[in-house]
Amino acid sequence: MKKNIVVVGCGYWGKNLVRNFHELDALYGVSDPQTEISELYSKKYSVKSLSFNESLKDKNVDAVAICAPAELHKKLIIEALLNGKNVFVEKPLALSLNECDEIEEALTSSKKFLMVGHLLHYHPIFSKVKKLIKSNEIGKVLKIHSERKSFGKIRNNEDVIWSFAPHDISMILSLADSMPDDIKVSGNYFLDQKIYDSANINLTFKGNLSAQIDVSWLHPVKRHCLTIIGEKGMIVFDDTNDWPEKLFLRKHSLNNELALNSADKFIEVPYGEPLKIECSHFLDLLDGNVENITDFNEGKKVVSVLCRCS
Repeated sequence: MKKNIVVVGCGYWGKNLVRNFHELDALYGVSDPQTEISELYSKKYSVKSLSFNESLKDKNVDAVAICAPAELHKKLIIEALLNGKNVFVEKPLALSLNECDEIEEALTSSKKFLMVGHLLHYHPIFSKVKKLIKSNEIGKVLKIHSERKSFGKIRNNEDVIWSFAPHDISMILSLADSMPDDIKVSGNYFLDQKIYDSANINLTFKGNLSAQIDVSWLHPVKRHCLTIIGEKGMIVFDDTNDWPEKLFLRKHSLNNELALNSADKFIEVPYGEPLKIECSHFLDLLDGNVENITDFNEGKKVVSVLCRCS
């Protein structure tokens, strides 16, 4: 059944949501406080340009996809839910656990859907990574290391942890299937003495599993890489590589010494645009056809870790 989505916030990342919902024949309207931006996309895709309030009052709108600054998430989410709209919101869900609690109250009373844009859950490569681990391809997971680095984009109202690390935290919590027992953080201030420009996060889980996240917006080259070390092998998901070389598997034996079991190999995965898959999943969620894998509870867990990092 066709769904009508209004994208709220059409800037740096929001324009990609606009394009994908349009290609999925679900874009009903666009909304941006800079009306010249919303009118631009309104003309480009032949859809309505609406204020946020107009989006909430329009009975034809099934859901809003919020891509606004994180400090506005709580307010926009609650207003949308209390006006009977389902919500897709980009990461992070909120900026504190208190904000999460307020959102949960509105979500419970509205009985609507809320999905958080933890994009990498919908990446075909990460889906394959989870299948490889579930099938015991590398044995028990011992260590996870995630890097998310680039030169910019620098924020002024949130540090690099809140800006870059939600995706990595979300993936690691999914792979660990638990919350960390301990978190240690170190970071560097270069541009603003109140905001981390680079940071290192170490998480310890039950079962002798550890994870490390390195984030920076002052790195000379783009680096998006997830490495998983297991008892029988290692998996590397390097999202900065071309598609055929994004997923790499190395098998080994860990006894008193390290030995290779077989030749290293790239794993073939059919191509799919992660954002389109994510947007399609949200539409299927509204039809009740799929599980909400990045729901409010998943989003709140990520915010909980972010808060502990702070």
